[in-house]
Amino acid sequence: YKNIEICPVLNISEGINNKDREILDKLPWYESDLLKSNSPRKEIGISYDNWLVGLKNIVNKKHKLPRILPIWGDPTNLELQEKQKESILQLKEIAEINDFLEKPSQEKLVNVLRNKKGWDILIYSGHGKGNKLSLRNLKGNELKDIDNALRFAVENGLKIVILNCCDSLKLAKELLSYGVPVVIAMKEEVIEEVAAHFLETFLTEYALNNKSIYNSVQLARDSLEQFDNKDGDYPSAMFFPVICQNLALPPPLYQDLFQPEINKPKKNETQYKSINT
Repeated sequence: YKNIEICPVLNISEGINNKDREILDKLPWYESDLLKSNSPRKEIGISYDNWLVGLKNIVNKKHKLPRILPIWGDPTNLELQEKQKESILQLKEIAEINDFLEKPSQEKLVNVLRNKKGWDILIYSGHGKGNKLSLRNLKGNELKDIDNALRFAVENGLKIVILNCCDSLKLAKELLSYGVPVVIAMKEEVIEEVAAHFLETFLTEYALNNKSIYNSVQLARDSLEQFDNKDGDYPSAMFFPVICQNLALPPPLYQDLFQPEINKPKKNETQYKSINT
């Protein structure tokens, strides 16, 4: 059982009043003595009572390579936007990456989400606030604006959503109710430099180094320590990332997202099977 990873998840009940729930959402659980006392130290996820809602008709689809859909909202720093693009493009040998959707219209986004091939990973980078994404302007689009298309994408195999934008915990909670297995979000407003560094480190650990989602988030969070000082420009940077977990579905490894091609035996070729006695 050496490869089994125990991932602690805090389930926040809907029975708790909204004010207390918001406090629980945003506590730095990764700093708890219980997690720090374990060796190796564990990353913790958050879940909610709504995780069973969206579990109907979900397809366990596997592609030859994982399909990644990157969506860019309205950026303020083009240099850091390019850095995040490079972080995704480093996976081009081991993933099928869609053209970057930059400030897409609602019609364009709906059509892409409803692609029949399906998507494995959706990455949104840009502005966000509460339950809104700023796609073409700062006013923002709510998930209900693309509700049916998102549900189609989830039922068609979408497994991971990365919300690399400010204050995206409410969006993550909504996406769990759609049946998404894992959503990675930011608890508060996050500076673009921190968001870019987090995404680069997470994708490197998860996709290139074959680490689990929990371990990859932990390593990406730890890498933000260079920004995390009270006298610097980005205090409490390590506090921002959070894993939101659907308790009914295990967090997939990168290798779980695709079906590698197997060389089929030629016609009339003898096949042998090794049997250990």
